[in-house]
Amino acid sequence: MINQRDLRTTREVTKYKLSFMFSIDQATELCRHAVMVTLLLCLPVLSASVIVGLIISIAQAVTQLQEQTLSFVPKLIAMMLVILFTLPWSLTVLVDYSIELFENIPKTLGG
Repeated sequence: MINQRDLRTTREVTKYKLSFMFSIDQATELCRHAVMVTLLLCLPVLSASVIVGLIISIAQAVTQLQEQTLSFVPKLIAMMLVILFTLPWSLTVLVDYSIELFENIPKTLGG
């Protein structure tokens, strides 16, 4: 059985929740920006892997050497080097995004 006090409390909580909900446009923009930052951070590592993989596959086709591990090690080394060189930039982008996200919390919630 639900008594009047529980019903009133439920209505107050629902009213409180509804006043702080995102609009669809705000949620879409927030997700779009998060995906764009993620793609921007992944782009250097993925492009280095694709370029090294393409070069190794051309070399394997020319030499007719079909060893699977031959392409893995150079790609791994190239990816680690790119991560090492782009780490300061990646951290700057991530920190700037986080600061922007935290600064926009009051505006997003309507406060």
